Amino acid sequence: MPRDKRRYKLKKNPGVPEKTGFLSARPQRVKTPDEKREYLKLFLFLITWVIFLSAVYMVCLQLEFEPVMPVYTGLGAVLFFVWVIYNGGVKKIDTEKMEKPEETSYEEFCAFVDKLKTRQKKAKYILVLFIPFPVIMLADYVIMVWGERIFG
Repeated sequence: MPRDKRRYKLKKNPGVPEKTGFLSARPQRVKTPDEKREYLKLFLFLITWVIFLSAVYMVCLQLEFEPVMPVYTGLGAVLFFVWVIYNGGVKKIDTEKMEKPEETSYEEFCAFVDKLKTRQKKAKYILVLFIPFPVIMLADYVIMVWGERIFG
């Protein structure tokens, strides 16, 4: 039985923004200049932190400081759990869509949302502190396993 080879195309609404993001799951939010500046600051902080920690790690390996691997693993695990606790879980809570419970006043709810926003903002920096540890461990693992094949 032959298959129908017609292709159906969805009509695009001109007023609806094009969906972008992870597998086109949601429309991309436009970032303000302050948010762009903050993300650039986080990126530069991350790059300098990765360079510093990898330099310390390589110096410790050259000096044959044996507990460097457990120290880095422990620091990475501690920072990860601090981030999870401080962020209130792994998922970011959308404070714009939160509803006020009936038993709390408006001022208490606004204070709670402001506190949650500041905690999430500070949690970004804790996450940036955590990211280099697994990256350095992964790079060291790749060098140990495939080092002779790659570097000859």
